[in-house]
Amino acid sequence: MNNNPLKKSNFLNQLSNEELDDILKSGKIGYFKRNDVILKENTFLKTLPIILSGVVRVFVVNQEDVGKREVLLYYMKEGETCSSSIASGIFNDKIDIRVEAETDCEILFLPLYYFTQLLSKHPELFELLLQNYLQIFKKIVNTVSALSFYPLEKQLYALLIAKAKLRESNIVETTHEELARELRSTREVITRILNQLADEKKIKIYRGKIEILNLL
Repeated sequence: MNNNPLKKSNFLNQLSNEELDDILKSGKIGYFKRNDVILKENTFLKTLPIILSGVVRVFVVNQEDVGKREVLLYYMKEGETCSSSIASGIFNDKIDIRVEAETDCEILFLPLYYFTQLLSKHPELFELLLQNYLQIFKKIVNTVSALSFYPLEKQLYALLIAKAKLRESNIVETTHEELARELRSTREVITRILNQLADEKKIKIYRGKIEILNLL
């Protein structure tokens, strides 16, 4: 049985076990703690990051705003990679996103030259990459829609549900400050809404974590 974590990749899993093992050996694995910055905005990439374990969050950062205002775009989990990273790396352009560890993470950084060689050898990967772009676009649309049209109470509860499902657990390790940042609100407002959700028996609040009750 092949235990290569790349088997969970949504665009590499059709390759042979031997090729997946070679990919794993050809990259460098990085380990990140929760809230660590994995990729920083306004930098050039020489590698393609592929998530081996854990969950990451992706922000777009407005460089022209005072304080560099950021907007949450989407989350990614094991087996996924960021389409923006692929495009920016191949076309030698700076990335305009920041990728952070939502949980403790294990990331494979695959040299871009190796990835382009892989695409030349396996042209069918282009179609899978396009599907990956589509899935990322849908995630962005869903996130922006939720943050734009839902009241803050619904945004917060939906965010907690999404975090729980990504972790496959009803316990979400987070803080009021982190939630406020992701929803572009204040700690005081988030605390008030969390207490309201707790009163409604939807969540339980602990120090540094939140339990989602009756998670479907």
